[in-house]
Amino acid sequence: MRPWLTQYDADVRQTLEPYPDRTLVDYLDQLAAEHPGRTALLFKGATMAYGELGALSTAFAAALAASGVPKGDRVALLLPNCPQFLIAEFGAWKAGAIIVPLNPTYTERELEQM
Repeated sequence: MRPWLTQYDADVRQTLEPYPDRTLVDYLDQLAAEHPGRTALLFKGATMAYGELGALSTAFAAALAASGVPKGDRVALLLPNCPQFLIAEFGAWKAGAIIVPLNPTYTERELEQM
C-alpha cells in the first residue's frame, strides 16, 4: 500500500508508467543523428548543436576510458552550470560512469569531506 498517493491532487498521475525504456544518452544520440544542427544548448548568448554536444561528450567518454576510468566508477564534476558540465555529464554516462556533481563554491575543507 502507498498511503501517500491519497494526498496527490486528482490530476497528478500515480505512476510514471509507461516509463520509456531509453536513457538520456539514447535521446541525445538520436537527436544528434537526426538533428545535428539544431540547437541543444543556449548559454550566455552562445549556442551548441546536438551534433556538437554528442561528439564532444563522446570524446570525453573516450578520454575517461583512456584514462582508465572503469564502468561503474564515480567521476566528480566540479563545474558551474555551463555547457562543459553537460558535455562531461553525458560523456561520463557514455563511459558507464556515475557522476558526482560538486558545488564549485565549496571550500577546500568541504571538498575534502566529499
